[in-house]
Amino acid sequence: LTENLVTQWNTYRANNVKNADGSTRTEAELAAGIKPSVDAAVSDARLQLDDADKAVTKAAADLKKYMDERSITFKEILAVTDLKTDEYKFLPESGRPFDWQKTPPAGPGQTTLAGTNGGNGTGPSSGYGSGGYGSGGSGSGGDASGVIGSGGTSSGGTVPQPKEKVVGWIKEALTIIKSGRIDDFLAKKGILQKVKDLDPNDPKDIERIWTIIFHESGGNPNAQNNWDVNARNGVPSQGLMQTIPTTFDEWSPKDHKVIKDPVHNIIAGVLYTYGTYGSLAEHPGIASLERVDAQGRPNPGGYKPY
Repeated sequence: LTENLVTQWNTYRANNVKNADGSTRTEAELAAGIKPSVDAAVSDARLQLDDADKAVTKAAADLKKYMDERSITFKEILAVTDLKTDEYKFLPESGRPFDWQKTPPAGPGQTTLAGTNGGNGTGPSSGYGSGGYGSGGSGSGGDASGVIGSGGTSSGGTVPQPKEKVVGWIKEALTIIKSGRIDDFLAKKGILQKVKDLDPNDPKDIERIWTIIFHESGGNPNAQNNWDVNARNGVPSQGLMQTIPTTFDEWSPKDHKVIKDPVHNIIAGVLYTYGTYGSLAEHPGIASLERVDAQGRPNPGGYKPY
């Protein structure tokens, strides 16, 4: 409509430069002459706007009707992983309404962390927030149990308690980093001294890594992002820590080069974090979750990806 009207205006103006007495037409005279064309265009535009408004109103009504009448289930949601296990399926039995139950956060003195050995996973916490990995009670415990978030805000926040298998992967990755077998690689990357603060039996290290994993992949080692800018550029982020292939290749040491291997992916993600930010605590997501104000009081923000 706009293009047609502009064309009509230019044509009218070119053909009506002079009045009958030979005088040059003023802008007001030209505007009066083109007004019928302008009025017709406005009328056409209103008709199209009315049609669009009716279509949007109908679509909104149809959506509301569908939402009101649908059966609220998660049966259309795919399992989070294709592993042959129910451990990572957030999918109820076929046709069952969802039956997730919200677990209250642990109290100020009780947080839990699943370990890899037997024992009770409950331990004290002087940290703030909901602490650790969510629900209280008895966990798998062992080496990874104990103080969560001691001396500061817990980065765990309200993330769920990790599966014992995930904690095992984290501990194995940290054990490899600390074993001395990849020290040459760490030195080459300039982070040999930085990673000395890591400890496979430190609940805080495990908590922070699990928090990153939870927000990045939900704990699914086969997770792959197929929709963001990296995916559009042909390098989708993959694995527990959601590293893109080029970053994974750069930060994974020899013999740890399988991007969807959970231990390899954790190693690369942790080393990338140290190489880029300096420590787990300085990872953007962890730094935001553990943020405090000028008086040292907890002032956490949301998780930020790296």
